[in-house]
Amino acid sequence: MSNYYLYEKIILGSQSSINGGRADYSESLRGGQEWSYSGTTFKQIVRSDVPIEDGADSSKFEGGYNKDDFNPSLRVGGDKEQSIKIDGEYHTASYDYSFALYDENFNIYEIAVIDIDLDDSNDFRWNGVPGQEILEGGHYLIFLGDIPPPDTILRIRGYTGPKSNHFEMGAQSVCFTLGTLIETNEGNKPIEELQPGDLIATMDDGYQPIRWIGHTTRDAIDLARNPKLKPIRIAAGALGNGLPERDLTVSRQHRVLIRSKIAQRMFGAEEILIPAIRLVGLDGIEIIGDCEEVTYFHILFDRHQVIFSEEAPTESLFTGPIALQSVPPEARKEIETLFPEITKPDFVARSARPIPEKGAQIKQLVARHKKRGMPLLNG
Repeated sequence: MSNYYLYEKIILGSQSSINGGRADYSESLRGGQEWSYSGTTFKQIVRSDVPIEDGADSSKFEGGYNKDDFNPSLRVGGDKEQSIKIDGEYHTASYDYSFALYDENFNIYEIAVIDIDLDDSNDFRWNGVPGQEILEGGHYLIFLGDIPPPDTILRIRGYTGPKSNHFEMGAQSVCFTLGTLIETNEGNKPIEELQPGDLIATMDDGYQPIRWIGHTTRDAIDLARNPKLKPIRIAAGALGNGLPERDLTVSRQHRVLIRSKIAQRMFGAEEILIPAIRLVGLDGIEIIGDCEEVTYFHILFDRHQVIFSEEAPTESLFTGPIALQSVPPEARKEIETLFPEITKPDFVARSARPIPEKGAQIKQLVARHKKRGMPLLNG
């Protein structure tokens, strides 16, 4: 299972200078050296894929002093167990060290140095084209507290104690539907890379073009005010038949296809669509309670479709009135422009599969599957 950590106060090492020249964070820093940076900070996400079976703690940003070569004991090898996505590709990342700065008023600032294996050579030394050297050691710098103003001369005070925990370094845990793999005509692609016109595999109509795609992000304040915005995690294999192939994170009302004889007997259809929240309590399906931020994506086609998320059959955005409440007002206006018929009083949205409306019946369906140990996707 991947965990994601959002850092909001990052600069490139190349945005900084030491003694007026190029900063090289693979070299030893000395107290009293002048340091400054230009430009603005930005956000970046670190993905942790540290195997739980190793007894590892995914909240640790593995690394340490002078780790120019990957150390297997730190679990940061070529398998990119801690990685950052740059220009569409994930590269191994490691915390290296931290140092402190001070200004003319003796205000103290602290920075963490993050090394990135940009050329995937299994070390943090650039092995690319001579004369086009790129900082791998110190590629990113994270401000661990207050941010000094840009273009201001500070002085290096010295190294500070190692900080390997994401939360200690100011990161927020992010629960993503971002990163979910969707089956397309070119193979599985992360949902955030999809665009209108891309061809998506559907259960009923082959490959269909996306007409509209949007997303909405809920931060810690939103989630605290309305816990019903917290996402549902469907663990790998929890639906049966090895599906989903990886953990799948969806919103509470996102519907998942259920295929079973129990559904056939109860609803007269072997395949039905059930909101994820109704499945909570089954093995491997739970609300992510400690989520601090979540990004939900919505994909719309000419008609409601069943598509494949992490290979599991799930619904596309349904244009029913309740479902459209899940998208922001501006996005709703875009959808209404594309599909003006949905604004008509007599419009009735047609679902790709039956959607049971009675909560008691759905609860009974889930209870029967649990009692009998039957998979939700049977066959």
